[in-house]
Amino acid sequence: MKTLATLLALTTVLASGTTLAGPGEDTVNAMNVRLTDQRVNCGALSMPAVLCTGVIVRATDDPRFWVPQEKNIKSGAISASYLRNDAKFKTLVFGRNRGFTLLPVLLNRPNNQTYEVLCAFPNDGGTDNRNDRGCGDHVQNPEVQDYCDVLGIMTGEDWYRRFRSDKVLYSEICAFDIRDRRNAHAGPAFMASINARNLGGETLFAVQNELRIATWGNNPPFDPPVESVFYTAPPVSDTSGLEGARAGQIEWWLAARQYLPLVKLNLPQTMAANPHFGFDTVDQVIQPVSEPDRCPGFIKSSAWKTERKGAYFATQLDSLQVELNDCAKTIPPSQLNNLFNEIAARHYRDEKWGDHPVLTTDATQNAALVQAKNYPRPAHIVSGMRAQLACQLALPARPAIITLEPKRPEGTTEALKNMNCNL
Repeated sequence: MKTLATLLALTTVLASGTTLAGPGEDTVNAMNVRLTDQRVNCGALSMPAVLCTGVIVRATDDPRFWVPQEKNIKSGAISASYLRNDAKFKTLVFGRNRGFTLLPVLLNRPNNQTYEVLCAFPNDGGTDNRNDRGCGDHVQNPEVQDYCDVLGIMTGEDWYRRFRSDKVLYSEICAFDIRDRRNAHAGPAFMASINARNLGGETLFAVQNELRIATWGNNPPFDPPVESVFYTAPPVSDTSGLEGARAGQIEWWLAARQYLPLVKLNLPQTMAANPHFGFDTVDQVIQPVSEPDRCPGFIKSSAWKTERKGAYFATQLDSLQVELNDCAKTIPPSQLNNLFNEIAARHYRDEKWGDHPVLTTDATQNAALVQAKNYPRPAHIVSGMRAQLACQLALPARPAIITLEPKRPEGTTEALKNMNCNL
């Protein structure tokens, strides 16, 4: 039989995310490789490079980010952008600071629904006011637009000569049609959109390009085939989108019961730089799991409780009290993240989880921090709670009520054990 110290060591390693960073890091590595892949097509002229290279990003403020909006259902299409080292931009649409990425069509997973990329604009095409699923004529411009090929615009140079300007044009420009119906013209048309963008230099670098994608369904995790949820931070955006991206990660788990990597998108701020994605275990609220859930649900009840004021704490000490159901009472420590995800999905967005500063032994300083409420959200806000849960799951006599205190930092295995699993 394993000793308590052994179990504590094992579960604290799991709690730290040290051995479970693979899915997120693998996702970031794959996306960064695709950013550098500047193939002109995916093996045939009829297969545009967007199907296998680069990263499709959609910026959105909605925590249920994958759900088509009413306007998407009405128009039959959804807007996104295409990012690659030769198709880069410095900010997201409307200055947003979070969104998600889609798996490329040709790299999609077997059980996922596919999708169709309809057209590509070298820059924002003002597509909410265009017909033909956002690819055609702009209704607010008296001059009739059509697909670029219909207007005799076949290359990036053609497009740039026609729409060259010292400012970004929205309603006046045309889109490159890259649907299957274009056959051998689809691949060159997509590259023409990239070449046109690059000819626009700093003017077009300041604004994102735009794809129109046929409206997908709402059946996570299969439709749409989401690859990651992302956030940006200054200077890419005015503020960090981490908390919004965490909300998206939670909502995806609630809908799909599946871990979705949360990554950071670093957009270049000069044309000489390139975009890249980063992954940090500290950013994750929902955790990757090593095995399926052993219970259809783990929690019988859960609620916040105000416990006490300590000698060194200038504010109340809140704890989350979790009562496990009969199935969950006997789960092994290997189910740590499975259980933690259900707890986090229920309570991470509660004010009591996130409203604690990192308190110190200086009561005066603590009081000032609490009163000002301008403290940064501490890095241990997730890892500390998960470490406490890991410790309690490893106890030989597991408590009837799991007690988790968001104020407390993660600490060491020995410290957790000595303090009865709560520092």
